[in-house]
Amino acid sequence: MDTGSTAFILICSAMVCLMTPALAFFYGGLGRRKNVINTMMMSVLPLAIASLLWVVAGYSLSFGGQGYFFGNISHLFLHGVSETTSSRGLAITDLLFSAFQMMFSI
Repeated sequence: MDTGSTAFILICSAMVCLMTPALAFFYGGLGRRKNVINTMMMSVLPLAIASLLWVVAGYSLSFGGQGYFFGNISHLFLHGVSETTSSRGLAITDLLFSAFQMMFSI
């Protein structure tokens, strides 16, 4: 695996992940003082929900192979996703690819 590509994707994933709390602070500043916590939580809660859904089924349905309309469930709960190699011929591991794509599902 290419260490430069791995570092670049890790940095990009971290920056995208930081955009969600930043958006929460932006929306919190637009509302009234008494509604700030609620407004911010409405932006942060999808971070947890979308991450969980991505790990459970999202990656598998998106990149799981050939299905009728979308991928199959061969990678449910990230089963069979390699931490050290790439099955797609990329310069990054499959797990890092999954984490990078998860940031955009958030």
